[in-house]
Amino acid sequence: NGVRCVAFGTSDVLVSGSKDKTVKIWDLESAQEVVTFDAFADVYCVAANSDYVFAGSADFRIRQWNLHTMEGPVTLIGHGGIIRALHLSPDKTTLYSCAEDSKVKVWDLRSMDCVTLFGHSKAVRDVAYDPKTRVLYSGGEDAMIKMYEKTGAK
Repeated sequence: NGVRCVAFGTSDVLVSGSKDKTVKIWDLESAQEVVTFDAFADVYCVAANSDYVFAGSADFRIRQWNLHTMEGPVTLIGHGGIIRALHLSPDKTTLYSCAEDSKVKVWDLRSMDCVTLFGHSKAVRDVAYDPKTRVLYSGGEDAMIKMYEKTGAK
């Protein structure tokens, strides 16, 4: 039941994802668990901001919970492999994901629509977005780093 991933939600909130199919929210000031969400599958990556937490799982799905109401999950379906990394845009409108299906996806969080970016021939392991240049980077098992320009978020 080991922890696979952690991410900051805010400066005083940490999110963890685990092999036990849970996402936990931690208050860093008190070092106490605030809430546990059922992710329904092994969690491989998490991303969060002050409003939402996202978890990428072994069942090829991304789940979203609202941190204000604790409601969810809303499920984002589109990948055909284990979700390996998630990255949120600073303006909270876009989620970037990558998976073992060799695809990178750009999710519009207002409409929940997504665009698929191609370019890798093997599993994609990580994504990073630069809001200054509006460039998305991805790295994969094909030993390539791909650069996608003007990918939506501001």
